[in-house]
Amino acid sequence: MISAEAPVLFAKAAQIFITELTLRAWIHTEDNKRRTLQRNDIAMAITKFDQFDFLIDIVPRDELKPPKRQEEVRQAVTPAEPVQYYFTLAQQPAAVQVQGQTGQQNSSSTTTLQPGQIIIAQPQQGQVSQR
Repeated sequence: MISAEAPVLFAKAAQIFITELTLRAWIHTEDNKRRTLQRNDIAMAITKFDQFDFLIDIVPRDELKPPKRQEEVRQAVTPAEPVQYYFTLAQQPAAVQVQGQTGQQNSSSTTTLQPGQIIIAQPQQGQVSQR
């Protein structure tokens, strides 16, 4: 059975623990001339102060990762092939404006689509084609 005072004491102990760890981590933050407490600040506080030794295995210290090259980042963001979206219209016929590009000229036309027709949209080129 737990007495009525035990949860209050555990809450106060947790508050004191979090405050102490935060203050020690804040020292590292100010040493690095920052105003935002980060995970590595807490990891440094754990390694510098003996009272937090029991946390060394729980909060491992991450080493800095080498930055990715710009080409790898660009390839990860930009797909190699153009994206196409396939969708069908609702059951009612509708008029859709189709824009196309032929050589040097941009053309725009309106066409009526029947239910069940598939539309292919290519947002990068600004074209919509009909099947």
